[in-house]
Amino acid sequence: MDLTTPPESPEPPEPVEPAAPRTSRRARVTQTAAIGLVAGLIGGGIVVGVDHATGSSSSTTSASSTTQTTPSVAAPIAAATPTSWVSVAAHAMPAIVEISTIENTTNSSGQAQQVAALGTGFVIDRSGDILTNQHVISAASSINVQFEDGTSVTGKVIGQDPSSDLAVVRVHAAAAELHPLTLGRAEDAQVGEPVLAIGTPFGFTESASAGIISGLGREIQSPNGFTLANALQTDAAVNHGNSGGPLLNTDGQVIGINAQIADSGVDANVGVAFAVPMDQSDRNIVNELVSKGSVSHPWLGIAGVSATPQLEQSGVTTVSSGVLVTAVVAGGPAATAGIIGGSKATPVYGTTVCGGGDVITRIGNTAIASMSDLQTLLENTSVGATLPATIIHANGSHATVSITFAKQPSSAPTISSNC
Repeated sequence: MDLTTPPESPEPPEPVEPAAPRTSRRARVTQTAAIGLVAGLIGGGIVVGVDHATGSSSSTTSASSTTQTTPSVAAPIAAATPTSWVSVAAHAMPAIVEISTIENTTNSSGQAQQVAALGTGFVIDRSGDILTNQHVISAASSINVQFEDGTSVTGKVIGQDPSSDLAVVRVHAAAAELHPLTLGRAEDAQVGEPVLAIGTPFGFTESASAGIISGLGREIQSPNGFTLANALQTDAAVNHGNSGGPLLNTDGQVIGINAQIADSGVDANVGVAFAVPMDQSDRNIVNELVSKGSVSHPWLGIAGVSATPQLEQSGVTTVSSGVLVTAVVAGGPAATAGIIGGSKATPVYGTTVCGGGDVITRIGNTAIASMSDLQTLLENTSVGATLPATIIHANGSHATVSITFAKQPSSAPTISSNC
């Protein structure tokens, strides 16, 4: 997933790399919101604080050769209608687990403190692997996993990727406890498609809520501050504690991992929630987390927006398609290749776009018409690969530069716009 950082000036639409993440909104009081992930968006978990005295690519491409770890659903079920989710819920519930974590930390006074949080996960294979959000387990000192029948076991993180907000926790449990769900295809999701979210909102286990896919291709911020692209938007009720739970289609397949809710000023669901898409890239990431424990992502080091006819008409660009580079990370791959970021702030339909930068129209043999095209290319490019890129300067002249894709930093660097 390409993940870059936007400028500090007013953000243009469709940022490739948003600004560095805000401080986590994890409160240390009973039943408060956990895990602030993105400006305007929050993830979910229940947090309870207890004070004690003193003392969250090559990878994606190589993963394609990894053996798929998620078996088919043992007993196929009939597709449900939007009004009959009983069969889907009954089929999925045995696979859903409650994940409770303890984080050993200190408070502002230097006193030792334990923070307990709740999230959700689900079984993906018969080896005891459980998929959840990375932000659910990122700070955990200990992990407890509870199955539908009340059986509790200790979990161990075997792989995590903050850029995709995915993690795999392994448990040693009896075969009777392991009922894998099938990872579906977010690529096939359509706006209006009915979906079911299952999780542990506010600690209420085995809770299901139905809704639809409200939007596709949303961009949200991952725990390490990079852009997580192609997220699914849903109006299914998702609240704190739902994080890591599955978003199911009518065939009982997982097409998303419930991760964030829109920050409207109300610290609860308002009908706009986001799920990490279970598309080919993320299915590959899951396989690589199981087999290797980590993932490397290629990186360009830019902030940008899709070039559009509106931007061309406003004089921001000289073309109507491509990716307008609004800022570059000093020393990053794009900057090293000589790609220039924006320098002129221009009002466009109620927002401000930093124009005057280069527009990327092709990388290698792939035409780049939008941010989505660039994201897809990065998901299928190896770290260390060198490719030619066609760019159009602000004066309309064309040039070809050579870009060597670097490994994405562990956290999104903050860059300042020249606007």
